[in-house]
Amino acid sequence: IETTNTNNHTDTVWIDDVTVTGEVVENVVATPVFTPDDRYVLGSKKVAISCATPDSQIRYTLDGSTPSPASSLYSTPITINLGETLCARAWVDGYVVSNVNSVTYAAFNNPPTIQSAEGDVVVDGDLSEWRGSEFVALDKTYSGSSPITQAGYAVRWDGTANQFYVAVKVNDPDRIFLDMYDKWNTQDGVEIYVHTTGGEPYAYEDTQSTAQQYVVGLKANRTGNPANDLWKTFAGDNPISGELAGQIGFQAAGVVEVDGQGNPTGWLFYEAAVKAYEYLDLTGGESIVSPLSAGDIVGVDVVICDKHASGFGMKSENTLLTKHDDWRSIGVHKLAPDWIDASTFGFESDDATFALQAAIDSGAKTVFVPDMGSDWIVRPIMLNSNNQEIVFEEGVVVCAKEGAFLRSTDCLFKAVAKQDLKLTGYGATLKMRKNDYLSSPYEDGEWRMGVGLWSCGNVTISGLTIKDTGGDGVYMGIWANEQNFCNDIVIRDVTLDNNYRQGISVISAERLLVENCVIRNTNGHSPQAGIDFEPNYDTQRLVDCVVRGTIIEGNAGDGILFSLNQMSSTNRNNATVTIEKCSLIGNGNHGLYLKNSLPGLAVRDSLFVGNDRYGVYQTIFMSPSPNIRYSAFWNNGSGAAGGSASLGTGCLTTVGPIFASADPLSEQYRYLALTCPAAITAGASDGSYMGARPKVSASRVPGDANEDGKVDVGDLGILAANYGMSEGATWQQGDFNEDGKVDVGDLGILAANYGSSGSSFEADYAKVFGTAVENEESAEDDFSSSICSGFGLPMIAGFILAGLMLVRLEE
Repeated sequence: IETTNTNNHTDTVWIDDVTVTGEVVENVVATPVFTPDDRYVLGSKKVAISCATPDSQIRYTLDGSTPSPASSLYSTPITINLGETLCARAWVDGYVVSNVNSVTYAAFNNPPTIQSAEGDVVVDGDLSEWRGSEFVALDKTYSGSSPITQAGYAVRWDGTANQFYVAVKVNDPDRIFLDMYDKWNTQDGVEIYVHTTGGEPYAYEDTQSTAQQYVVGLKANRTGNPANDLWKTFAGDNPISGELAGQIGFQAAGVVEVDGQGNPTGWLFYEAAVKAYEYLDLTGGESIVSPLSAGDIVGVDVVICDKHASGFGMKSENTLLTKHDDWRSIGVHKLAPDWIDASTFGFESDDATFALQAAIDSGAKTVFVPDMGSDWIVRPIMLNSNNQEIVFEEGVVVCAKEGAFLRSTDCLFKAVAKQDLKLTGYGATLKMRKNDYLSSPYEDGEWRMGVGLWSCGNVTISGLTIKDTGGDGVYMGIWANEQNFCNDIVIRDVTLDNNYRQGISVISAERLLVENCVIRNTNGHSPQAGIDFEPNYDTQRLVDCVVRGTIIEGNAGDGILFSLNQMSSTNRNNATVTIEKCSLIGNGNHGLYLKNSLPGLAVRDSLFVGNDRYGVYQTIFMSPSPNIRYSAFWNNGSGAAGGSASLGTGCLTTVGPIFASADPLSEQYRYLALTCPAAITAGASDGSYMGARPKVSASRVPGDANEDGKVDVGDLGILAANYGMSEGATWQQGDFNEDGKVDVGDLGILAANYGSSGSSFEADYAKVFGTAVENEESAEDDFSSSICSGFGLPMIAGFILAGLMLVRLEE
């Protein structure tokens, strides 16, 4: 080092020992960030990865391993599935590689999603406003031992009041009530936990600050007022007075159910409203309400406390222990929207599975599937939510993705143990790739359903066309360890076309309605029926099943098949099935085939036409014969009825129907023609038509009051007889402009159209008034005076009508 001394001379100093203290600062790449940043997943989710360091290159893995420069390069949001561990790391040339961000994705607790309240929850202990499908079983042993086997809870959220509604039901015949909280294990009660946006501390029991624990229980001495029949506390030791409950927005009520004689049934009902707090200050006014909105992830949990003669136990939906001391052990859920557009999840024309599945999994009450201008091409879709309607816009086609349904049981839509579902799609189509499934690499099988329902209840399918499936159009069966039947199923205005095995299969059902459907062209794998009622086990049932107003045509097998050999004789004798106003036409075997007797089957007001074998056939020596009434059988290959089947009252075999159209695309498809015999058009048990569709209506000509296709003297007489009627007149009474009265306006309409379909005014005039029209003047005078005197019309009306008629004649 050179320095300048005091004499202005330059000195050189040598330093041969240097020590540097402190640390070397290097450039380090920022740790990648995940969006969204929570660790919960409903089926699957899209996760975006970003890095704050410019020009970074992000690598990731999904198996929990540390990313390396050879790992997958991130470019667009990636799909994460339940149980996967996403790890990400970022590189920039000249920088130290980032730290690893890692998240293992877990499932939500039950229910995964919480739907909103609809303004119909009253906290009074009466749980009638809660649907059965909302309740989640409280069947996990949380502590001790409890003999309770029937308990559940349900929850809704309210974004206006920022609160949760909670309902709890417990069947507890051996209950011990106290008039106030004593200790955590000395009386029956319910613990309700809520956590929303509160942060640390995680332990909250003493202060209730970052999460809340409410403990309530029914009193030993009750007054019959559900709100007063509960003691209410924070965490047990801190009573909640009526005044404090009002301040913090807490309500609770309880009921001990009794039967008609006043005896306890064993059921205990609890109901509560709990305000959501980020911070709850019980001693001052520093509380912070946590706003609730769709998409929020929240903590809600319930534990039942069961004190019984031999001990004490607690049960919950989960076994996340220490809920009372750590809000991280509270069950986690997602708040569902009321309505969602499936395309907002990212519609992709080559594979729209993620968008549609994510919309369904959102738990929205209504999922709207819009027409995107191209098909929704999807892999198998699971219907995972209760209380949901999926609305397919007119023109939407949901199509099975080529190469994606390799397993023989892959269904386009599948629901297991779900309740309160609707699939609505007037003018929309669900279709598979039936012919693809006949060869490798697809597994051989007959179970690729369009819509498969297993142990489901309260399901409505309406308006859709379901076609080209690799199994049945719609299947109703059972799932292991779930309800032994499907119940309250409605299939209405649905077309089922070109399906592989059946249009509809009914394995076990109670209260089924198939109405106003078309089931056509089933072919490929036996039995190839339009509808097949076929229980697989002796315990399964067919109760209150109705097929009404349905066309079943051109199926390779039977129109309707009852294959009942696996059904116990008791269940078969208790079965009730009605087939009414159906048209079974041109099916490849029988119109209706029973492989065993079904005493509870009623067939009426139906048409059996042109089926290859019998209209109705029941296996020989089986009895009794099916109850068939007021139905017509025509041109069936082997005859009207065969085997042990016979026809009953009102059945026709010598008169056949005439159809307006056999074209499935026609609006008059299988309607009865105007020329169809009256024995068919008025031969049903109620005097109306037989078959699925009525007689077509004649084209209505303006002024044609009697609807005979022409405007003539008959219509003139009807109008005259009703002239002056007001407030409720109909077309058949002469109200042609449908304004509720018969007046000069209707006269004008009749006059302007008089003579349509070849009717002659001169001839009719001569018939009615005995004179021919010789010239305009005499015609006008004679007509106006005659019609006025003969029918009581005003003179001016007569002149107007005569003038209009003469104009019509001159034309």
